[in-house]
Amino acid sequence: MKRSMVPWVTVILAVVVSLVYSQTRPAKPTEADSRIHGEGSRMANQVTSRIMRVTSPQVAEPAPGTWSNCLVVNGVAYISGMVARDNNGKVVVGDEYEQAKLSFAKIRNLVEAAGGTMADVVKITIFVTDITQREKVWRARREVFTGDFPASTLVQVAALAEPSVKVEIEAIAHIGAGKR
Repeated sequence: MKRSMVPWVTVILAVVVSLVYSQTRPAKPTEADSRIHGEGSRMANQVTSRIMRVTSPQVAEPAPGTWSNCLVVNGVAYISGMVARDNNGKVVVGDEYEQAKLSFAKIRNLVEAAGGTMADVVKITIFVTDITQREKVWRARREVFTGDFPASTLVQVAALAEPSVKVEIEAIAHIGAGKR
């Protein structure tokens, strides 16, 4: 009986060793594996990228510990909602057109400080307190953008930072991607 078990034990050991070896030895890469490896490399590069805070002397910085006006990661600028405040923090009196113009000017200053132009802006979100005044905001937008306008969302909200703030605009720009 012991002799008849030896071949089976040998076979079982051979299978176990083969399975262990195949799990520890890297397989030959296939086309799909190299594509996955390439994506994995991109993922690793993204993890090591740095967030860079961009400022402009024409745009007042928020109080420390609150938010950033503009952060750039991998060539993409994320710009916080800009409102019509002067550098002393006072809301500029004016209608939706005047406030939108000032908000777009701040966005332009931040995009340019990041090394881009308004042609690099790919997405804007506009918040208004009175959607019936949207034509005034669109007029300001037409004065800032030409060619391919950025993707845009217009949302009416109950209120913004202060009752006198009528418009807030945030933006995303892919620095260097727009037409020059």
